[in-house]
Amino acid sequence: MTEIMTNYEFIEKHTCKMYLIGSFVLPHEVNVIQLLQEGQDAEYKQLVAQMNAVEGDGDMRDNPHRTTNNEVSRINEAVESLAKFKMTTVVDYPKATEQRTTIGSRVRLAHKSDGEESMLDIVGFRLGYPRGVIDPLSSEEVTALSLESPVSQAILGYEAGIERSFQTTSGATEIVRIISVDQLAVAEQFTQDN
Repeated sequence: MTEIMTNYEFIEKHTCKMYLIGSFVLPHEVNVIQLLQEGQDAEYKQLVAQMNAVEGDGDMRDNPHRTTNNEVSRINEAVESLAKFKMTTVVDYPKATEQRTTIGSRVRLAHKSDGEESMLDIVGFRLGYPRGVIDPLSSEEVTALSLESPVSQAILGYEAGIERSFQTTSGATEIVRIISVDQLAVAEQFTQDN
């Protein structure tokens, strides 16, 4: 994690359609990524040691070899998914006065297709987002969205009251209206002293 950017710089560059290169994470996500990387490194070393300790004729079709090789493959896939975060830009949390949706915003959306509402946190590292996050004001469950998601791309830089459309992964067009943007909720949720 080498670069630091203010949230204002991030959203200004996005709003001006400047090409943002690399990955972007919030300050609390840096520790999560590092812990996951360290855990994968330790797990990988342990599996390599197990592979070296497996007795037998060395036939890779043997069950102990297959199991261990499957685990090594799983860890390699996880390491690859984290690789893009090795050199990333840390974006500070948005200021309370920022009205546009940005990384670190908690957003309430109304979905025009079914009238349902959803509460979403826009984050840089969705894989590190815990399950079961509850908004303390509404008691609703909050879902994490990565910056790359079609919904995030549609609403980034826009304020409450604006309608935006995007293509779902199935190819359908979805229309959402931004009901509210809370700039403090994510920072408070993940930086509070436990």
